[in-house]
Amino acid sequence: MRPLPELIATIRKPKGNARLFDCAKKLRGDWQVDASKQELRCTDKGGGVLLFDLPEKNPNYYFEADIRFITPQAKADIVVRTSEKFDRGYRIAIEPGKKKIAIRQLASDGGIFDEQEHVFKDGTPVHLQVFVCDGQIEAFVNGQASLSTRILDRSEHRVAIETTGRTATISKPLLHYFKHKEISK
Repeated sequence: MRPLPELIATIRKPKGNARLFDCAKKLRGDWQVDASKQELRCTDKGGGVLLFDLPEKNPNYYFEADIRFITPQAKADIVVRTSEKFDRGYRIAIEPGKKKIAIRQLASDGGIFDEQEHVFKDGTPVHLQVFVCDGQIEAFVNGQASLSTRILDRSEHRVAIETTGRTATISKPLLHYFKHKEISK
């Protein structure tokens, strides 16, 4: 239920990694963006949205982060293939209070592509790893669960983080671009 450690070790090398803190844009709520601590913190009790307007239009990438929730009622969505207006895309939903993880369409009335129950340990950050390659999304949660779906809309390249239901901290976010040559090897 986790990607190969050798693959992740190679991905974590700086070559091909986006400078996420440079392209973070607050869309909703109060956020503390601290590149020196490698931390993004939503301090708004109602939650918020932070958009990463990525500098490359490459549709293939890997994203990972640790997410710490202040209360079990808080939840976070990593939204991939989202638009600049945050009106399209696919959510990787982490919901400790409901004990669920899922891949859904961004719209609240959108479809659910993959969903499963997941037990979260209180006070422990959630480690999320997401591969977005062409028409496929693969997500791994805490090295214990995986979600997968095929998608049709590959036109957008942005990533967003949305939190709701209290504050949350996203630590050590990383986004690595896959070049077409790397994938074909």
